[in-house]
Amino acid sequence: MSRLSKLLSVIATSLVTGSAAAEEPVSLQDVEGSVIEYRVVIDRMVRKSGRDFASQLQLDNKVEMREGGKLVLTTTATSRSNGGVRRGQTRTTPVRSLNQTNTTDMGRGQGHGVWIFEPGRLTHLRTYKTGAMKETLTFARGPKGLTCTATHGWALEEGKRTIEVTSAVDGLPLTILSFRQVSQSCRVTGKG
Repeated sequence: MSRLSKLLSVIATSLVTGSAAAEEPVSLQDVEGSVIEYRVVIDRMVRKSGRDFASQLQLDNKVEMREGGKLVLTTTATSRSNGGVRRGQTRTTPVRSLNQTNTTDMGRGQGHGVWIFEPGRLTHLRTYKTGAMKETLTFARGPKGLTCTATHGWALEEGKRTIEVTSAVDGLPLTILSFRQVSQSCRVTGKG
């Protein structure tokens, strides 16, 4: 092997090693003290008061990550349909601990929820009257600090064909017949 080949091999190896180190997953300590603001927009077919119709749900959320695996969620739901635009109350949870199941309402009916952090990902799971929700924030390192993406979806309960919730906009019973996330935005700001 020529000297140039050996040198190129050493450079290539160091670049791969340096790149792998730079891509180390984001840890809980990396996000503690920060604020994560994210918006998800979801097209849905829903049933309310005996009527089926298309509705777009926009969730504007803020998670304040605190020391020791604690967090606070603030959320506002906005619904758009042929009936117009309706915005729900802004609601804030008490302080929650990661990996600890709690009862919750947040204007969406009684249920149980839990927040889970694993390297590079914060997941929020929550049950409803029937069905459940899964929301995931995925973190990466960018040139200007941490970046994130948000996904939001619901899951059917075994043996059920719909998801039954309380509308976060007007407090009435709402059945989700189908859904599809159409957009998201997410940003992590400095230590809160």
